[in-house]
Amino acid sequence: MNIIHRPVYDDHFDITKEHFKLGKSLYYFGKAIVLREADPSKQDLVSHSMQFLGLGLYNKFNRALDLLESWIATAKTNKTHVLSQMQVILNSFW
Repeated sequence: MNIIHRPVYDDHFDITKEHFKLGKSLYYFGKAIVLREADPSKQDLVSHSMQFLGLGLYNKFNRALDLLESWIATAKTNKTHVLSQMQVILNSFW
C-alpha cells in the first residue's frame, strides 16, 4: 500500500521557532487588549504597537503592512493623531 505524505503546515501546531510563537502571541494579545485609559488613543497605541510588533516577529510582513494601511486610512477619516504617534514609534526604532 502506498502512503501519500503531504507536507502540512497549519500555522499553529506546527510552529517550531520561538520568535514566531512570541509574535503570534503578541499579535493576538494586542487584538484583545483592553486598557482602562481615559484617553482611547493610548489604548489604540498600545494595541496597535503590540499587533505590529507581533506580526513582525511572526514574519507576517504583508499582514502587518495591510494592518498599518488600514490604521492610516482610519486615522485620516477620524482625524486622530494616531499617525503622529505611530511616526514617533517608528522613529524610535531607527
